[in-house]
Amino acid sequence: MATIKCSIQEYHRFIGPIIRNKINSFARNIRNEKKGICEFCKEKKILEAAHVHGKGRKFIIESILESYIINEDFIEGDLLEIEIKILNAHLPIESAFLFLCKKCHNEYDKNEVGNKKSSVNRINNKSDIENNDFKKLNRIKLWAKREKQINHKIIKAFLEISKSQKVTFDSLKKKCTFEYNLIKPEKFYGHIQSMKSDNGNSHGKVFFENNGYIEIYQIVMNEINKYFK
Repeated sequence: MATIKCSIQEYHRFIGPIIRNKINSFARNIRNEKKGICEFCKEKKILEAAHVHGKGRKFIIESILESYIINEDFIEGDLLEIEIKILNAHLPIESAFLFLCKKCHNEYDKNEVGNKKSSVNRINNKSDIENNDFKKLNRIKLWAKREKQINHKIIKAFLEISKSQKVTFDSLKKKCTFEYNLIKPEKFYGHIQSMKSDNGNSHGKVFFENNGYIEIYQIVMNEINKYFK
């Protein structure tokens, strides 16, 4: 039994490529089963494996490493156990990947990323509301008044970091858990996930992941700018 002790970034650097290759191998098998039929346009073309938004490989890895943190960004645990948990978190592969042609893949990522120069997503049109997205948007006003509430504190930490740099999962977690001591480290991931969805008992759709960064939807940022001082 091999034990690993390293920083999260070192795990990404040295173990991440191994994880990526194994996941790509799983995805390749499913892609071949699609026989070249794009899941969006339904045309027969060369397919690419596109990570489902919010289920990026790095984000999944860090969610598993949460329970192995020993101090700040350092983790320690059984190497094989961690790997198995990360691989299992990608299963079934269809829940983590879409199999798209290059054009649809680009359009899919474009819709999530929006304007890369902005620190927020540009999704703020009527169709979002008509499709029942952001149905908990009115909570922003309430959170702004409740300074002791976790949602309030996470948003304030995000705003503070974003003044000088783009916000990563690690930087937001560090600000909330170790600098501000707002949340226990093992509970941080759960709160962030709950602030990425309107489903069920989730807090409400605020954050999304974009190429390793945590960002806020434009329609939500508009509300934050109104009520958070």
